[in-house]
Amino acid sequence: MPARGWLLLVPALLAGCHRPGQLSGRLALAPGEQGDAGGCLVELLVYEDTSFVLVKSAVSDPPDRFGRSRYEIRDLVEGARFLRAWKDLDADSAVSDGDLVGVLRGRYRRGYGGEPFWLFDDKWNEAELIEMARFDEVELDVSGRRLPGDSITEFRYAFSHDVDLTTLEITFPLLGSYLDAGGPGRKLADTVYLSTGWRLVTGPMPAGEHLLRFRGTGLDTLFDTTLSIQVY
Repeated sequence: MPARGWLLLVPALLAGCHRPGQLSGRLALAPGEQGDAGGCLVELLVYEDTSFVLVKSAVSDPPDRFGRSRYEIRDLVEGARFLRAWKDLDADSAVSDGDLVGVLRGRYRRGYGGEPFWLFDDKWNEAELIEMARFDEVELDVSGRRLPGDSITEFRYAFSHDVDLTTLEITFPLLGSYLDAGGPGRKLADTVYLSTGWRLVTGPMPAGEHLLRFRGTGLDTLFDTTLSIQVY
């Protein structure tokens, strides 16, 4: 009887064991894009609460003669997952304007991780081809300073794309917020614009944290961006 019980127990144990899943896929440039899909960071993500969380990642291989770059991610647990691939062309360690980015069954945008797919364990999973495209996003480069004598403050700003600026609101320490009357209008990409002439009659302009709020339209999308800068 003991021997028979042991033989019955072995199949039950084996049925409860699962081998980790494996995932592979390929990347390719979207039509009209320049460069290649080799060396992209491929991120396997899970959606938790209100954000995407990294599970594992891999770097894609050099492209083959058809321009497709392969990747593999191993030792995975079954469940609903998302895939994002990106190439950090400006080396800022973040997905930003001008980078190559792709997601599964869609085009990347902020807050969108593509379509989910079900990853199975105990098998080899093959993901659909991900097309890599340039990510376009309005970015701002802003600086400020007090001119010699500290009586006048000026700000310099530039956009990464052409925009139509609706308002520029500046908040000064202890002085409150003011609209730049010369701010609204068409602003060209990579062109430096000035907001200057800010002065006090009774004393020096304040130093410290200043808030600049830009509102307008760029890339056919409304933007409302507030940046904090230090003025000395």
